[in-house]
Amino acid sequence: MELPTALLFAFMFVLFAFITQYVVSHFGDHGLSLLSIVVGLTDIDPFILSLLSGKFAVPDNLISSAIIISSASNNVLKTVYAVSLSRNRSVMIAVIWLLILSVISCIYTFNIL
Repeated sequence: MELPTALLFAFMFVLFAFITQYVVSHFGDHGLSLLSIVVGLTDIDPFILSLLSGKFAVPDNLISSAIIISSASNNVLKTVYAVSLSRNRSVMIAVIWLLILSVISCIYTFNIL
């Protein structure tokens, strides 16, 4: 890994840890769920790692649901990328599967809560 990439990842990790702590302490469980949706539209790896390594005052099932929600939101972003950047119709199969996975993830998550 190159140094600039590693520094960007470290910065994102610290930033997401700070934002997550702020949101959890000020907005609680619903704030974390909303943050998970927003974070899914960016890079979710630093967010997930900060959730798993942080000491947040939330139950484990909420952390699991935040990870699933951010993953579902990230699948929607990948769908947008696939539709907008692809010139091949065969990508529509992947688009359909990504949307199905996002819907299933949301249904599963909101049945857990």
